[in-house]
Amino acid sequence: MIKLLLGLASTLVILTIVEVGLRLSAYDPNTSPYYRYDPDLGWTLDPVHRRVSGLNSRGFRSPEVSPTKPEGTQRVLNLGDSFSAGMNVDYGQTYPGLLARRLNQNGESWEVINLAVGDWGTNQQLIALETLGLDLKPDVVVLQVFPFNDLCNNSVELAHTCSMQDLFRPYLKPAVPDLEPVFLDPVRAGLRRRFRIFGLVEEPAVRASFWYQGIRAGDGKSTQQYFLKHARQAGLSVTGALASLLPEEHQPPPLRRAWIDTVSALKGVKGLLDKRRIPLIALVIPYKWTLSELWVQYKQGKPDGMDPRYGTNRVEGALSDLSVDCDLRGPAGNRESFAHFRP
Repeated sequence: MIKLLLGLASTLVILTIVEVGLRLSAYDPNTSPYYRYDPDLGWTLDPVHRRVSGLNSRGFRSPEVSPTKPEGTQRVLNLGDSFSAGMNVDYGQTYPGLLARRLNQNGESWEVINLAVGDWGTNQQLIALETLGLDLKPDVVVLQVFPFNDLCNNSVELAHTCSMQDLFRPYLKPAVPDLEPVFLDPVRAGLRRRFRIFGLVEEPAVRASFWYQGIRAGDGKSTQQYFLKHARQAGLSVTGALASLLPEEHQPPPLRRAWIDTVSALKGVKGLLDKRRIPLIALVIPYKWTLSELWVQYKQGKPDGMDPRYGTNRVEGALSDLSVDCDLRGPAGNRESFAHFRP
């Protein structure tokens, strides 16, 4: 018994030393080289592996921002995904960077705070708004939405049908009166949150699983096959992203529930801001304008009724029902769109 207790104590000491070392070294269990693990948001941008301009200490492509808003300054908070993060261009050429320049060109004082990370869904944007964004006292919030993959990113039933990050992604389960965060595997998520040493074991296991399934980094064909396999298990005939283009009469039950989850997330963003009388503008990215080559690639095998405008139209319709302004485009430009939101 004494030997057993000594053995257990020694093991506990070793595990504690390893855990402390992992925390001091800022070990990251995320398997992507572009992101770093975040227990609440799933992931943010990784300033170590992804050497690009404009990343702040919190892992967002945005200038460092004081918690206290300077007197006479107005703040725009942008919630978005890879379109707003703009990792392939200099920060000054991203949408938030250009917006900041436009708003300040006539001597006014605006700060554009960019809480945008690639592959985020609306759920994660809502969590970021609640846990980080509201404390920054924004005068107006812009919600950038890309219906093409936001739909599957918002649905736990459509996990692994359009993203390799779903193991880390927080979803939101509609509850009364609040939205309750859930994970694809709650037990693993809890262990990952509490113990870095669990991530040390989990990370190579996940990588080995991808290798076993034929997933190769940078190989779009293998990832599409992975997405399609999981999509078929969920009752879809196409990947979760392309399923967003299926009109209601062609939607299986999991897809209909995914739309319910997405609309709930949009309502959650609007509800949080309405309580504080903060205006919301939506910037909806149309699928047809951005991925026309992908549309051609899948066009021959597309299911009957697939409509490249369906997802965009449905999101814009849901936002219109919430009385959200969806127009940041057009000849007037961004400055005039914000003019009537002065506090």
